Amino acid sequence: MEPMSVRRASWIAHVKSWRASDLGLTDYCRRHSLKCKTFAAWINRCNTSSVPTKL
Repeated sequence: MEPMSVRRASWIAHVKSWRASDLGLTDYCRRHSLKCKTFAAWINRCNTSSVPTKL
């Protein structure tokens, strides 16, 4: 299992990539084989927490 910091960085990178794309949440998840509910939770975390803007 990956360390939490690696997983967190990966999800944050996906959120940033999704925001920069013109894809809807479902389409982005399909293209990247992500679970929509999990991805939506990470989007919410990034919106409500102080996530660094640079990795």
